[in-house]
Amino acid sequence: MNKCNKNGIDFPHIARPMWAAVFVVCWVWLSAGCATAPEVQERPPAWEIKFEHPIGFQTLIDDGLLVTATSRHLYGINLANGQRRWRLRNISASAGDLMTIGDAPYILISDASGGHYDDAGTHMLAVDRHSGELVWESPVLKGRVLQATVDPVNGVLFVVTVPQAHGDDRGVLSSILPGKGLFSGLKREPQLHALELSTGRLLWQQAFGQKVALRPSYRPILDDDAEWVFNRPFTLGLYHPPLVADGKLCVTYSGVRCFDARNGQLLWQQKFDVIEDDLALSYANPVLQGNLIYTSGNNRIRVFNISTGKQLWRSKRFDFVPEVLVDKDVVYGQLGGRFFDIGKEKWVWKGDFGAVALDRQTGKVVWKYKDAMGSITNLLVFGELVWFADGERLLAINRKTGAVSVEIEHELQKRPIFVALNEDRRILLISEDAVAAYHEVTGKRLWYTQHPQARPSIWRRFSSGLLQASGSVLKLGSFVIANVGGLLPAIPALTLPLGGRVKVKLINTKTLVVDTSRDTGRRFVYQASAVADNAPYTNLRGGYQYFITQPKGHDQALAAVNLRTGKTDRLVALPSRYPNLVIDEANGNIYQAIEKRLVAVPLGP
Repeated sequence: MNKCNKNGIDFPHIARPMWAAVFVVCWVWLSAGCATAPEVQERPPAWEIKFEHPIGFQTLIDDGLLVTATSRHLYGINLANGQRRWRLRNISASAGDLMTIGDAPYILISDASGGHYDDAGTHMLAVDRHSGELVWESPVLKGRVLQATVDPVNGVLFVVTVPQAHGDDRGVLSSILPGKGLFSGLKREPQLHALELSTGRLLWQQAFGQKVALRPSYRPILDDDAEWVFNRPFTLGLYHPPLVADGKLCVTYSGVRCFDARNGQLLWQQKFDVIEDDLALSYANPVLQGNLIYTSGNNRIRVFNISTGKQLWRSKRFDFVPEVLVDKDVVYGQLGGRFFDIGKEKWVWKGDFGAVALDRQTGKVVWKYKDAMGSITNLLVFGELVWFADGERLLAINRKTGAVSVEIEHELQKRPIFVALNEDRRILLISEDAVAAYHEVTGKRLWYTQHPQARPSIWRRFSSGLLQASGSVLKLGSFVIANVGGLLPAIPALTLPLGGRVKVKLINTKTLVVDTSRDTGRRFVYQASAVADNAPYTNLRGGYQYFITQPKGHDQALAAVNLRTGKTDRLVALPSRYPNLVIDEANGNIYQAIEKRLVAVPLGP
């Protein structure tokens, strides 16, 4: 059920003669800032198909194609009628193994093999979208593909593999000491490869040059004998993917290391720690401005000349800086945030929550806000203000002076994790189960919509693996939103087909889509230039925020909150508690996998 914040008004305690009048006034006041939910719609399936083996995932490729993977095969499904277009036999893939490249007529697939964890070798396959026929197949690449970046301008696919990306990360005395013991962790050396995009021909391959710490894909599990199994696959989920800039492939696994994109030769490196306190993605994704690259690590913001590798300046030491924004004169940094702790294997809030502004030329502090309470969202620069929220308040800081211009209680029941700007230039705050809009000058709350998470059920347990920015259904491998007709979702999925369908200028560096499933860290990135198009969208152009909720009388339903009005335009009953679904706004369907069945449920008008 959709809930609204009533600010503690208790009608039974109001004097009886005044009750009716007060009720009318309060009802008008509440309805102005609080949207009501429609009735739950139970719609018969538009179509349904059954496979021979259990479904692992499904991913939208374009307006007419849904790629569905079972434990044995890969299928192309016609969205109009659910008919099978093609089948690729004996390919066991996950959502992180697929990539689309702009308007190219093929899909890239990472086909790994070797051993129990499929991490001995990998073929990259290019498959025709329409027929499923093989366009090209790469030579065997040593290890399993964990990250990839495409440079379509020069027609090159850069792939990062890790051989034997599995093991037991417990250290010495792990059975006695708290945590994982002494000298814990698993390290492997990544391998870099460049493939010709049109043919799959190997152009060069190069070892990264050192071993790096890996992140476990999932928690230890019990075997058939009720014994804990600590040997498991690992990924590069601690790190941002490589980026291509100025003819260089830059990798940020241990500082910044740039290779010649033509031949793989190491050009320069600047070493510093990027993993702090075992926290994944606790450093900023690099921002490119001209021939400069801005990033963070070891509690400092740093800037390098991309051509020479020279460090122009580094800031004073702060705490964690997971996000960096750059404008004409100033570099902004988010301090603290929400991270995945690989040692404890859980999400934690950590850091000296706040924000800082640095002079772009010198790195000196222009201003610093250090009074955020308990948490912090990303930063949103809009007009002359820098907006963000902590556990209790929505704040706006003057960009030039650091003075607090807006400071109000946001009144969300759970800590907001994302701040954004909608099509009407209203400030949006998004928590795990709610979204609210605020005036862009005064900060006054305009509307608020809440959809409590479904519980107790698999949805509740599964929510730990959702987008950590909200309770929406944008999850790598299981929850993907695409085909949005030019409108962006509140937060993009990592597997959103990017190459030409949605183009957004890089605004900030924060990776909000962080997944705790087995596909974590297996990221494919499309780059049309030196700007990564899969950057988080802080400037929303309409669209919906989605929530899995539990309305009265129903096990689970999908709620679609209009980000312009706050109204819940759709509340659609889901046929199953299986949390494997895809939303297709262009065709108006939800595709939900239920064991061996794939069901298309109409979203409705």
